[in-house]
Amino acid sequence: NGASRNWNAFSAWTADYLEEKVGSVKVPVLATVKGKPVGRFFYEGTSEATQVELRECLGLLRGGRPVVYMAGVPIAEYFPSLLEDFQTPEVVKNAKYSKTQIWISGSNSIGPLHYDLENNVHAVIKGKKRFRLFDFQQTPRLYANSVLSFSPQYSQISPDKPDYERFPKFREATGYDVTLQPGEMIYMPTGLWHQVETLEPSIAINFWLGRNLLKVSTLRLLFPMTVAGIAELIASPAKLWRYFLVSYTHL
Repeated sequence: NGASRNWNAFSAWTADYLEEKVGSVKVPVLATVKGKPVGRFFYEGTSEATQVELRECLGLLRGGRPVVYMAGVPIAEYFPSLLEDFQTPEVVKNAKYSKTQIWISGSNSIGPLHYDLENNVHAVIKGKKRFRLFDFQQTPRLYANSVLSFSPQYSQISPDKPDYERFPKFREATGYDVTLQPGEMIYMPTGLWHQVETLEPSIAINFWLGRNLLKVSTLRLLFPMTVAGIAELIASPAKLWRYFLVSYTHL
């Protein structure tokens, strides 16, 4: 729908506006290689992130080559003055918890295929984005990372350029595409696999609706992950020791 077209952000959020208002604010970004971010999203506080002034990201909106990807930067923490430029959707207002983030990406930027443990509303303010979507039931065909990795909810596959020799079951995966224009939103429930490609220089906002570990939809994700993780540890004693060593050092 065009719900966000009534927001001031829809007309005001140009590169010049953002540079004048918040251009000097330092934000975490990921470097990109051939348009793909190097590292994990939601990387705040990790060694994968680089701090730059926002103005260094704004070249993306002017058609610059995507050398950085600004993914999921909390608006209230970094850009509180921008909060007045948009309204919270009704579905988010009814949530017990919500967090709002901003995304800035250049043409041909492509994120990893992954799913989230929280319900999510993603709204495009500027530009155009393509979402490749797969229901959680497609997981056996999507080659998720090991449940003992730091990113078990990420896939090893790039649906934009799949390697069928390494991942032959992906041929059987059934998904669907959605392209968002400026002013449109998409609701992505817990467990929905998605890869996002920026077709035109883009600014977007997403709203997290929080997580409930007792909800059936969340348990549906966690139970097979737990079972698979136990099986993997039993099958490989070396992984068991490595798992406890990594867990201990990150306490």
